[in-house]
Amino acid sequence: FASDTGNINKSLQEIAPAYREFWSKATARDGFQTTYKDDSGDTRYTIVRKIPVLDYYLCLEASGQEMLGEVQFNIWIGVAISLILVLIGLVIAFVFVKGIVRPIRQTADFALAVSRGELDRSLEVRGRDETGILADALRGMVGSLKQKIAQAEEQEQRAKEDARRTEEALRDVEVQQQKIQTILDGMRHGTEEIGKVSA
Repeated sequence: FASDTGNINKSLQEIAPAYREFWSKATARDGFQTTYKDDSGDTRYTIVRKIPVLDYYLCLEASGQEMLGEVQFNIWIGVAISLILVLIGLVIAFVFVKGIVRPIRQTADFALAVSRGELDRSLEVRGRDETGILADALRGMVGSLKQKIAQAEEQEQRAKEDARRTEEALRDVEVQQQKIQTILDGMRHGTEEIGKVSA
C-alpha cells in the first residue's frame, strides 16, 4: 500500500483496515510489532516505529508467503552453491589424488619391472616428496645392480679366459708328458739293446 502515492496523508485505517485491531496498541508506544492474517489468508508481519521528529509512524509490513518464497529461494540458492562447491572440491580432490597416485603407480610399475629383470626401464618420477625420494632410491638401486652385473659379467669373462688358458696348459703338459714318455721308452729300449749286444 505504500507504493501508491495516492495513499499519502490518508489515515492508516483507511489504507489498511486490518490495522484497526492493533493501531491503538501500536501508537501507544514508540515501537510495536505484530502479525495478522489478511483477507486472502496470508500471514502479514508488521513492525511500527514512531519517528519522533516528524510525529509520524513508519509501518513496515511483509507477506509471509513472500518471505517464505524468499527463504525457499535462498535455500535453493544455498543448496545449488553447496553442490557447486562440492563438485569443485571433488575435482580438486581428484586432481590432487591423481597427482599423488600416478607417481606411486609409476614407481610401483618400475619396481615390478626391475624385479622381473627389466633393468633398462626408466623412471620419470621426480620430486622432493617421499615418492620422489623413493624413485631416486630405486634409480640408484638399478644403477648399482647394472654395475654389479657388469662386474660379474667381466669376472665371468676373465674366469672363462683363465679356464681356457688352463686347459691349453694342461694339453701342453700332456703333450710334453707323452714326449717325455716316448723318450724314456726309447731310452729303455736302447738300454735293452745295449744289454743284449754286450752279453
